[in-house]
Amino acid sequence: MNSKSKAKKNQALWNDAMTKYKLNERHVAMAKRLNMNPKNFSRYATPKGKRKQQGWKLPLPQFIEKTFAKKYPHSPEGQRAIAQRRARKAARREKKRAQVS
Repeated sequence: MNSKSKAKKNQALWNDAMTKYKLNERHVAMAKRLNMNPKNFSRYATPKGKRKQQGWKLPLPQFIEKTFAKKYPHSPEGQRAIAQRRARKAARREKKRAQVS
């Protein structure tokens, strides 16, 4: 197999993963930088037949963002993900305080 056909096959795998797991270009770029294999995305995503997301498993796009932020904390995407996580945590904290009062 020559390199052009390998590249086309690899791109086809990523395109299939984008449609199957509802990923955008940014998530695919992060996953490629993390050396993730699109064939193995089924391990990270909710299994077929399960309607509800398992509590301990993040949805695949959030899992990719979290893993990327953990590995590359100084990149702009990593900083954005960290800021979003802090904002969500602060919002939850405020919500709890409002319920207690």
